[in-house]
Amino acid sequence: PTQSTWEISCDSAPLLSRPSKMGMLWYLGLGVLVLLVAGANGQRSIVLKSGRIDTASHPGHSSSSTQWRRLQQIHSAAKSPHAELAHTTLAPFLVELRTPVRHDAMQTLNSWLQQVNPDSHVVNLIPDNAFLVLATEEAIDSIKSLSIVLWVGLLEPSMKIDPSVEQFITRKSSSGARILQIRLIGSSSDMKSSHFSRGVLDILTQQVRMREGLSVQLSVAANGKLIWQYDAGTMTVGQVRAVLSILSESLFVQWIEPWHDAVFLNRAATSLLQAGSPTSPELLTPVWDAGLTGRGQVIGLADTGIDYGHCLLNDVNQRVQLNRTMPFHRKIASYRLTKDFPPGDALLGHGTHVAASIVGSKIDTDVSPLLKKYKGMAPDARLAFSQLVDPREPEFIVPENITDILEQSRADSARVFCQTWGNKNSYKYDALAHDIDTYAYNHPEFLIVAAAGNDGEKGEGTVMSPATAKNVLAVGSVENMASLQMQYYNGLRETEMVDAIKDICVPSKFNDRKFCDLLDQDAPCDARACTVTPRDICNIKELKEELFCPSERMLARYGRISVVSSFSSHGLTEDNRIKPDVLAVGDIVMSARSGGQLGALQCSEDFDNQYNTNRSIVGMSGTSHAAGFVAGMAVLVRQYFSEGRYYWNSTHPRIFDPPAALVKAVLVNSGQDVIYLLNSHRDTHPLPEGIDRFRFQGFGRVQLAATLALKNIPADSRPMLYADSFSYVNDGNATVKYCMRAYQPIKVTLVWTDPPAPLQATTTLVNDLDLTLFSSDGQTLYGNRDHGHDDANTVEQVSAPAGSYAIIVSAARVLQTQKFAIVISGKNFTETKCEDVQGCPNNCNQMGSCVNNICEGCGSGARQPDCGSTDDGSALATPPPFMLIAAVAGGFFAITFVVAAVACYRYRARRPKRLSVTSGYQLVPN
Repeated sequence: PTQSTWEISCDSAPLLSRPSKMGMLWYLGLGVLVLLVAGANGQRSIVLKSGRIDTASHPGHSSSSTQWRRLQQIHSAAKSPHAELAHTTLAPFLVELRTPVRHDAMQTLNSWLQQVNPDSHVVNLIPDNAFLVLATEEAIDSIKSLSIVLWVGLLEPSMKIDPSVEQFITRKSSSGARILQIRLIGSSSDMKSSHFSRGVLDILTQQVRMREGLSVQLSVAANGKLIWQYDAGTMTVGQVRAVLSILSESLFVQWIEPWHDAVFLNRAATSLLQAGSPTSPELLTPVWDAGLTGRGQVIGLADTGIDYGHCLLNDVNQRVQLNRTMPFHRKIASYRLTKDFPPGDALLGHGTHVAASIVGSKIDTDVSPLLKKYKGMAPDARLAFSQLVDPREPEFIVPENITDILEQSRADSARVFCQTWGNKNSYKYDALAHDIDTYAYNHPEFLIVAAAGNDGEKGEGTVMSPATAKNVLAVGSVENMASLQMQYYNGLRETEMVDAIKDICVPSKFNDRKFCDLLDQDAPCDARACTVTPRDICNIKELKEELFCPSERMLARYGRISVVSSFSSHGLTEDNRIKPDVLAVGDIVMSARSGGQLGALQCSEDFDNQYNTNRSIVGMSGTSHAAGFVAGMAVLVRQYFSEGRYYWNSTHPRIFDPPAALVKAVLVNSGQDVIYLLNSHRDTHPLPEGIDRFRFQGFGRVQLAATLALKNIPADSRPMLYADSFSYVNDGNATVKYCMRAYQPIKVTLVWTDPPAPLQATTTLVNDLDLTLFSSDGQTLYGNRDHGHDDANTVEQVSAPAGSYAIIVSAARVLQTQKFAIVISGKNFTETKCEDVQGCPNNCNQMGSCVNNICEGCGSGARQPDCGSTDDGSALATPPPFMLIAAVAGGFFAITFVVAAVACYRYRARRPKRLSVTSGYQLVPN
């Protein structure tokens, strides 16, 4: 053919039509800008309950000083005899740091502040990056130039009011008394002075009268705490808001929140909580059998009252003397009245029932054999009791200052306190929880056991204050077999509870052909091979009469129960802490029944058809009863250590009074997983797997013999126990290491008593410790988490398989020296040389160097012992919404940039190309 040349244009359409370099740079710049803003917002902010302060845009102290001077003028205008208060120069400030908070930062701030003014000081940490400071303006100016200080601002009035106050003052109730509590802030000496609180009260009262023409009823509840009570029927919401505005503007006011109504958490357990599901009848009460009955121990309790004439609580040789200690009464160490009312308890009183659940027992010479089987968890312990309710008018009087009751119990020799009531509908870290944390931190030997609450049917996040406090042992409820059977008999449940009781260990005397023949089963006559349902048993007259009369006797003795009560409150807390800590029997607990008259000596064996029991005993339910059992077990643990029953690789016992953290660690370590949750319809559902179980069961049902090494338990089933409560961490001693060789699985529990968090803070953890296990085969196990460190809880636990371990306690953040308690239990383990465990956790995340199992030189933001950060996604918490939005926006623009870059590359690679083609050839697409 004729030779000719054609031009062929091969062009592919790009993803974006001819993107310009400027367009690409715009996308890149916008993406980077959003990401930077997201990062800045994540770091340049202080998060409070009232909201987030964006310190990057907030003017801070430089423009707040005008407001401060205005507030000072308001104070000085009050005509008060307390002139030194009216002309105060101290005010509360927030100080944000550039770097993570450490102990040396707090020391530096305090040093600079007090050089200028001796009353200026750091009040507390605002986790995770700021301090609440009380200072003069000159002292604040002195720290603004420090390299560690990023931002300083006044604690503004809006930051002092709990967000729930607005709902509290506007709720639909036309009349009735309402109470708000006001927390003050002042120098260390001021906060201990009644003169200071009274002076602030006078100033606030005059300011409200001068500015609004209103008379307000303020009273001093305790040093540093005022109470304002008003009538919602006579004071309008607008007037209340105006008063709140005046109160919050005061330089002496730190926090205002509602005063919640309190409620008693009232809704045979002793063997179940000691031994769980025993394998032989002689070990039903192994803790008692070892001689641990609470002898020499005192438990504090504040409740409705006690019918101390009841034969489970009386002493025929000692008369109860009010408002003084009684060294010889067999059950009551002291009986104190909190108000001017007569002693005693109302009919079916809550206090009598709980008291007998803790310490109740009959006198051996008593002739009533039926009641001898009813014993409290610590039958030889005694009570330091405070009566809160008038038995003639059983209306609960809320204690104005819980610390007064705690201090009185401690003065009366109690080292464990049972908190059986809570703030109604308060599921947060409120002022009551803060007060209890403060007391526990200042008295580290004093353990407070608190009922978790009975609002589980409302859903998650319903643990009630003060069980939300960090340093208490919060107790939820697990069903007992008696309650399950009574529900069946009473027609409350129509479905068979096969799952709930399939693990019943039938008494050995029924392990013969008779039992299996009665069930009409062909299975071998082994107790665990027979599937038993309530319907099966209830259809067998002989077994029904022997096993279930009374219904709780045999099943509480031989049953293994794994059902969370429907009413038991669920976690987590607002700041994602694990609560409740443990579970104990709290449903249909049989205990002393108050007769309503002190002289009645309630020891009757007559049957009461109304309550289906004899007239001396009644069944009650609620987490308060579960808390009573655990408080009793707590003094058994104290007795274990104080009497020298603890051994470790030595023939000589270690005798010491254990701190609260150690007692709490032992009880938490004994927890056994539960399997089911009973819902409001009385149906059982399996609990979720993994860390979500914490929401319902905490660390499980207490089973004391699973942790305590008791010599009366056979060696092949006796646990080994290692306990340490003398170690500590601080900036100079950031890690403590224990090396163990476990031949069978072990459980490790770490507990510390943490300083109280400020009421403004959304995160309550102040000193952050970590528990990490590193094995000789290179595995890393973290406390409470599948991966990453826990930065929310004061209790951390790891269950580990057999192996050699370096068990490491490390300080991620401590503001002062922090003591801790660690408990290790298992069937067979020994101490070993740390050289047997080579390497470091997670290979230091490729960041630092490994030195003796500890990663060093991790860099900013990383923590020992593995150069890791906090949780990596398996945590229970979720990021703040603004961080999620910023991250999504930044990611969108970053992806857009990548798409633009690919499009440009494709466009440049596919521009039209000239090809010379000789005619006569066919072009075939390639």
